[in-house]
Amino acid sequence: MRAARDRFGDDAVRAYVSLSFGGLDEDLLTASVTFCTPLPDVLPHIAALERVRDAAVAELSVHDCSDREGPWRG
Repeated sequence: MRAARDRFGDDAVRAYVSLSFGGLDEDLLTASVTFCTPLPDVLPHIAALERVRDAAVAELSVHDCSDREGPWRG
């Protein structure tokens, strides 16, 4: 998200991180991450995010990220 902001000037990029149970017995934890930019004429990636009940979902933006350098960034 920081790279999109720095390279393209796009600070509207969102990351949606979701965790949910699946499998035959609902005993398998699955996760996914989706990156997208909200557009005015396109439906949101997850409509009514606050009403999601069958998964744990976080919506993150570059504003949620620290600008500090971490050991993984060199």
